Amino acid sequence: MTAALEPDSRDLADTETEIAAVAASGTLLLVPVHELLSLWSELEQAWHGTNGYGGHVAEIYAYRLWPYSPTAVAPLPADTSLKRGALYEQERIAAACLHALLSEFARRRHCRIEVDGRPLGPWLQGERLAHRAHVGVIHAEDHACHDGHGRGK
Repeated sequence: MTAALEPDSRDLADTETEIAAVAASGTLLLVPVHELLSLWSELEQAWHGTNGYGGHVAEIYAYRLWPYSPTAVAPLPADTSLKRGALYEQERIAAACLHALLSEFARRRHCRIEVDGRPLGPWLQGERLAHRAHVGVIHAEDHACHDGHGRGK
């Protein structure tokens, strides 16, 4: 019988509290500075419609938002509870940090953001970002002109 990939609910209480604190404070201090600068640059390119992935869309990989976790990178079997818990925590923190980063970008650039085709909102803080997200940057005055995937309607 294969164990579920979700960590024990006892392990999640601390993770939920930490994620809520990260999201509430808007801090991005868990993300390496070089990654924040690079991600901001990619969002700027998307703002200008010149992002190499898709014009007004940037492709953001989760691992770039993960804080360092010795347990998550340890050579443990993936099906151990400790490893699953560490990876689950990384994925939840990545989603919270992505929300904070995109919210700040939208505030400063007066634009609308879509994540995988959905408008940016609190829903992202409760998600797990395990692989990647496609982030559409849409000028506020121009929101009817783009479908969120870098293409005009």
